[in-house]
Amino acid sequence: MELRSHLPYAAISKVDFLQLKQTVIRGTVSPEILNIPDKCSMSLESCPCCSGKPFTKCCQPYLTGKAKPKTVKQLMRSRYTAYKLGGYGEYLWRTWHPNTSKGLTPQSLSGKTRDWQSLEIVDSVQEGDKGGVEFRARYLDEHGELKCHHEMSAFVRVKGQWVYVDGKVQLESVSGAA
Repeated sequence: MELRSHLPYAAISKVDFLQLKQTVIRGTVSPEILNIPDKCSMSLESCPCCSGKPFTKCCQPYLTGKAKPKTVKQLMRSRYTAYKLGGYGEYLWRTWHPNTSKGLTPQSLSGKTRDWQSLEIVDSVQEGDKGGVEFRARYLDEHGELKCHHEMSAFVRVKGQWVYVDGKVQLESVSGAA
């Protein structure tokens, strides 16, 4: 895998990244080289949360209000999907704890603020009405450079519904292969 040492991850352009992603899908480069979870497909049927499940059987029921996430991981994945797709500000606002969502509105949460590429759940814990998820979400910044939003999120269950409280965030450049 000579390609591994020649990819400039931190300075890769959006066009180059998408071409590389297509190459991964065709099977000539492994997803690990690009740090893309292998379950994160560009298929129209696949859920944007990278679960490997169809969107209709994964995050869509939560985003449309037909179901409520039963776990903190489900809530995390569905919130990522809402951010990735845009237009789901009402869902994001409803799943944000009122004590930490001051100043936010469904309208302010509806826009796409980043070009999200993939989600990786690193770890999660859930006990009683409290839980947490550590995740890495990769995105392309305004210069087309691949970056990573690494967060440890805190959740609580209020009246049977999981809501996001807050998170400790670290923004990282994506460099080197896994």
